Amino acid sequence: MNCQSVKNSRILIAGSGNTTGINVIKALSGEYEIIGTDCKELNAANKFCTNFTVPFAASQAYEASMLDIIGRYNVTHVISTNDHDTRALLMMHDILAAKNVIHNGYCDNALLLLDKEETSSLFMKQGIDTPATLNKPKIHKPTTRQDRKRSLHDYY
Repeated sequence: MNCQSVKNSRILIAGSGNTTGINVIKALSGEYEIIGTDCKELNAANKFCTNFTVPFAASQAYEASMLDIIGRYNVTHVISTNDHDTRALLMMHDILAAKNVIHNGYCDNALLLLDKEETSSLFMKQGIDTPATLNKPKIHKPTTRQDRKRSLHDYY
């Protein structure tokens, strides 16, 4: 991608209402057209960009809502600012790539690295000092688009 195409970028900030989202919006505003999405209607991002309310990232309706906004506003780049949006958008990678939309959170191991126990295990295998155990509750983490479409009630 050349500098000219970056300058003409329309960037969507997923999770626009959290502290990271607001700071990314403020840092990029003025240089790029910014669009925000968040699951909460009332948040500070409304002051800094065109902001849309979308379903929770674990919702079956999330993908369709995000793709609608991405298509309607010709989004070229997506920056996700939390694990929930990152996980959901990673599962949409093939669709986004087919639309020439770049997701800043994408890499081959991204889903694995969202799992703290798997990250710890990977680090230990590479000789990187890390705690052997992590104190966290066991929760279901969807790893496929189909898996994400199930209700949370299916797991508890």
